[in-house]
Amino acid sequence: MTKDERIRFTLRMPVELFNKVQKEANKIGCSVNAMVLQILWDWVKENEKKEGWENSEYRGKKKCS
Repeated sequence: MTKDERIRFTLRMPVELFNKVQKEANKIGCSVNAMVLQILWDWVKENEKKEGWENSEYRGKKKCS
């Protein structure tokens, strides 16, 4: 992936959640950004295995906060 293929955006999260992600990232020696990306990729890969993951429980049924 080149830098031209990335999107920059602001992610807001509760301080408590950020602190937990940061703590885990520090344990394995990576940045918070890298940790969040890994979590998101893991979620996508897991849900791609499910038939019709685009229409899974996460789409349309759960409210965003």
